[in-house]
Amino acid sequence: MIDLLLLSTAGFVVGVLVALSGIGGASLTTPLLILMGVEPRIAVGSDLLFNTVNKGLGSALYMRRGDIDLTVLKNLFVGSLVGLAVSSAMIEYFREISLLNEVIAVAVGVVLVCVSLLHIYRFFGEEPEVTDGAGRGLLSTSFLVGLAIQLTSVGAGSMLMPYLMKVMSSPRKMVGTDLAFGFTTSLLGCLFHMSIGGVDPAIAGALLMGSLPGTVVGTRLNKGISRRSLRLLLSVMILVAGVSVLVNCYRL
Repeated sequence: MIDLLLLSTAGFVVGVLVALSGIGGASLTTPLLILMGVEPRIAVGSDLLFNTVNKGLGSALYMRRGDIDLTVLKNLFVGSLVGLAVSSAMIEYFREISLLNEVIAVAVGVVLVCVSLLHIYRFFGEEPEVTDGAGRGLLSTSFLVGLAIQLTSVGAGSMLMPYLMKVMSSPRKMVGTDLAFGFTTSLLGCLFHMSIGGVDPAIAGALLMGSLPGTVVGTRLNKGISRRSLRLLLSVMILVAGVSVLVNCYRL
């Protein structure tokens, strides 16, 4: 049994760090659950439920203020739905041959390493030039994000946000659109994982109980901390987490 108090504490820490840095929480919670001994398929499914609630609350607030670009959001859905369909077929196939946990654990590790390297590259590289449009890579990017979310629960914030920064000029609409997209894809992914028994509501609930106050604390601490330096630190932490999950795959 996983200690639910420990999970709530972990959720609190993740909530603080996400509120301070803006980096997606799944990049931290999913590897943490796997390294704590949760089955990879349960870790991903439970984290998707956790993300659905979190992002649903956030996107509702942005929707009320009109800070969601519905045109970009609609185009994102086209590619992501194909990605979700492909990942669903992959999950069903590997579940049939009893390799689902191994495949998900490797996918989580690989995605985390790639995401962390992307953020580190952006830290030392030049700021992207904003084109303020849909962009040619929208379909391919949303396809990859949809594929990654269902397999790993990572993607909506960590993978999509760097792309949105290149095609959207309004920071508030960028965040609102990302949250709305993350909510919808997480919900669809969560429903699929529920259908195959891959969600533990107790784990998601414990994470949520800690993350909500953590988000409030992180928001209040935001003013006194360099977000740029913190993002670099968290990117390195995600890289370490990804490598740790890949190393842990040998124990599965």
